Amino acid sequence: MDEPILREQIAALEAEAEASTLNAWATGRDTAAPPQIIYLCPTNACNHRCITCANPVTIRAGRGNRGVMDLDLFKRLVDQLPPGRRRIYLQKTGEPLLHPQIGEMLRYLRAARPDYEIALHTNASKLRGEIVETIIDCADFFSLSIFGFDQARYAAAHGKDDFQIFHANVEAFYQRWLRAQRRPKIYFDVVRNAHNAHLSPEEIFALLQARYPAFNVGVHFPFNFQGVLPQFDLEVFDRLKQADMPACVWPWVMMVIHWDGKLGYCVGDAYEEAFLGDATQTPLMALWNGPAYRAFRRGHAERRFDDLAQEGILCGHCNWLFGLKSQSAENLCLEARAATPSPVEHLEGGMAVTGEQHLALGLRSFLRGELPQAMHALTLAEIVSRDAALQTTARRWQGRVREVWSQRAPMETWEAALNEEGLSLATVHLTHYGVSAHPEARASDGHEQIGGVTVKKGGL
Repeated sequence: MDEPILREQIAALEAEAEASTLNAWATGRDTAAPPQIIYLCPTNACNHRCITCANPVTIRAGRGNRGVMDLDLFKRLVDQLPPGRRRIYLQKTGEPLLHPQIGEMLRYLRAARPDYEIALHTNASKLRGEIVETIIDCADFFSLSIFGFDQARYAAAHGKDDFQIFHANVEAFYQRWLRAQRRPKIYFDVVRNAHNAHLSPEEIFALLQARYPAFNVGVHFPFNFQGVLPQFDLEVFDRLKQADMPACVWPWVMMVIHWDGKLGYCVGDAYEEAFLGDATQTPLMALWNGPAYRAFRRGHAERRFDDLAQEGILCGHCNWLFGLKSQSAENLCLEARAATPSPVEHLEGGMAVTGEQHLALGLRSFLRGELPQAMHALTLAEIVSRDAALQTTARRWQGRVREVWSQRAPMETWEAALNEEGLSLATVHLTHYGVSAHPEARASDGHEQIGGVTVKKGGL
């Protein structure tokens, strides 16, 4: 590539990296970039009372403030969502299939935002009839809750004896899914609790994949709903100073819209009483970049969790903060990762030679949240180049990589605090994935085969 053209690309990449969500999070600045993950809640009602969920006792402080989203409101909100490659979950802490028009919602969303990845989560109690076809036609990811593996344990974990209904509905869905031309990716969602603690992840994989061999399984650490479920709480919050707490990535990338159009601060908000705006009164993107969201992000960047708690925002007691595979640089770069090919694809022969090529490779890696690769390329750019200005640019972006990493500077403090209660950063909020090796469900590269089931360990 001609040097002047490459220099123009470098200038454009620098501007993009400067404006990136990753850079904004690392430097404590606000972001003008639109949300990359959206939770749009059709209803906060649920017909189960799972012991792993705060919904039964806390939604809007138990004042009965539950409801279903009006279809016209849903359509107005979808029409305001930013275009591009994003993921949207039609759920929060309710059962979405209870909404009488959930099928129409799915079809409208698929048509209005064809580039979105659409995800849906259900307890499967209503997974029958026309909605089965709509999910297969419209969804990209679909997960099924099961927290107990015999009838008594299922009823105890779910607060309702739908064990037979669950398997009857899932079996019918499975057979229809196998015949479909278009197939969403399916996961069983298993949250650890007293009623499945006797089983190892591999035993859970075997139980489910013996019956549904083409479906995948995720077994994960229970969420404490920001301290609302004390049985799943951690002691680490009593051992750490506010200044040493992790800063969450989600305020910079996640938008949560409740059934009545109010904007919540997180999908993990149990009470649904702290709002960052009302989308029935103000456009979504104006709220995303508005004063309430900006103050929320500043509170996280400055670790002022006590101040946030005074406003009903309980992030300072959230065990998700320590799920570092979820709280990753990559999750601040989802849009760029979806839109941008691998950085080396821009290089002839897949190899950087000149200082300019190394600098461009480093900037593209930064935009994808691939920080070790970015630092490697930026360091080589400084070493290889004979141009003083380019060396200065390379050093500046090495500093930006260090700013991202510096957000994890107290990591050894976190690890020591968790070790005192027999835990580790390597295991808190770690999800064990059983990815099906069935010919109808392709397994990704790099998975480990265990007894015919492909097993992956990773973040939420």
